[in-house]
Parts: sequence; C-alpha cells; structure tokens
Amino acid sequence: MIVIVTGGRDYLDKQAVFRKLSRLKEENRGLITVAQGECPTGADAFAREWCDLNGLVCVGFRPPWKRAKLAAGPIRNGVMAAYMAALSRAFSRPAVCVWFPGRPGGGTENMKTEAGKAGIQLIEGEAL
Repeated sequence: MIVIVTGGRDYLDKQAVFRKLSRLKEENRGLITVAQGECPTGADAFAREWCDLNGLVCVGFRPPWKRAKLAAGPIRNGVMAAYMAALSRAFSRPAVCVWFPGRPGGGTENMKTEAGKAGIQLIEGEAL
C-alpha cells in the first residue's frame, strides 16, 4: 500500500498517527510505503518517526521554498500526489491519503485536493 500522510504543522496527537499507520501496516501485512511533506513538526514528523521505529521506507517531499515562495507547498503537494499515484499504478498497490486536522484552507486541505485529483482515496486519520 502507498500511504501519503498529511496534517497540520501544529498537529500534536502523535499516538493517532502511530495508531493509523500501525493499523494500515497490519492490514497490508507490513507492505506499506509512506510519503510525507518534510515538515519538521506535526503529522509529517510523526509519520517519519513511526517509519524509523518500524523499519519502513518513508519518502519525503520537500517544498521548493526558495524557487516558488508561497506556491511551494501546493507545488510539492501536486508532485507528491502524482508521484505516489504513479507508483501505485506501477506496482499495482492501492494508494491512500491519510489526513489529520490542519489549518482550514491550508496545506492539509490542498494535499487532500491534490490526492483526490490523482485518484488517491482519502482516509481520515483520527477515525478508527
């Protein structure tokens, strides 16, 4: 399974991220690849930490801040969604975007939009 994790940079519930990723890992017999947006805090950081603890691949997509300024986040999100959707198709693995709360109208909402456009299923991270 291909899993994109997105959520606010001020999201604090590490255990919710760990629980959701652990459940997805269990449901997919350990065969998951995680992608996140390289934010040093919040859901992205928790996803990286979980992958490190579980010995799994975590692909980071850093936004091109210097080149793109305020458009960097949406550009990164579009690239991440397209890349992970292509990976999903190439390896015949399902793709999901697990989202955790973020600022209304912010990067989390944009990532959800980009994932939806790429045909990636959206899953609320806090829902069990």
